[in-house]
Amino acid sequence: MGPVWACDQRWSETEFLKWYGHDRGLALRGQPRILHQSQFLPKGSAANLCLPVSHQGKVLAYLNLDSLHDSEAFAEDSLNAVQLFSTPIATLTHELQSREAMEKAALTDSLTGLYNRRAFDRRLREECERAARYQYPLTLLVVDLKNFKPINDRLGHVMGDQALVAVARALSQTQRAGDMVFRWGGDEFAVLLPQTPKEVAGVVGARILEAISKICMGGVCLSANIGYASFPTEAQTAEALLQLADQRMYADKSEIPGESINDPPEG
Repeated sequence: MGPVWACDQRWSETEFLKWYGHDRGLALRGQPRILHQSQFLPKGSAANLCLPVSHQGKVLAYLNLDSLHDSEAFAEDSLNAVQLFSTPIATLTHELQSREAMEKAALTDSLTGLYNRRAFDRRLREECERAARYQYPLTLLVVDLKNFKPINDRLGHVMGDQALVAVARALSQTQRAGDMVFRWGGDEFAVLLPQTPKEVAGVVGARILEAISKICMGGVCLSANIGYASFPTEAQTAEALLQLADQRMYADKSEIPGESINDPPEG
């Protein structure tokens, strides 16, 4: 009973093992231990019981019990009791981590490490709903590479893959906190910019274009056509937002005046 640590506090495994205070091998075997007030304890604690929860030789979690007032709150019987929780906690934690890993793999492009089209479709709807709820702008950029086909045709698909990886790296390095980058498919990418009005699209697009133009393979340098659309001023649904951004990308490819990302329309 009483206060707990802030939920957003994070300790590394190294910090936890140092705080565990005994041999690392005991921790990896899930051996619980007790610290009393005379030993190193967080301020305000009289006694602490820590159970390292391990699975196949790897610590997955730590179960901590604190007594704020009684330095003799935990004894040998406490150790025996808390060990009963080790197996079910290890099983649940391992299953949770495995499920999260599988879900991440399903939403990640295996070549570039970016979010894939499936993740894009999900996040686009979610971000539009969030933008509508909290009444802030959301901008979508659709990026289609130029000069990618010559790299594939002349230098081979291995070099083409390297070019895509380089583009993914460049997009990741130019993104701001909160931005989301996706490999939309083939040589097309998408970037979601939460809390970003359409007036900023030209600046963001120019930064992306500059980064991509520095990528050269075998004497062939990449470039890109970029289309953008903003929610809710220009489109009120996720589908309309994507359609408009895609149209503007093709307009940029055709060099139609007034439709390029570098020359956003008025209104």
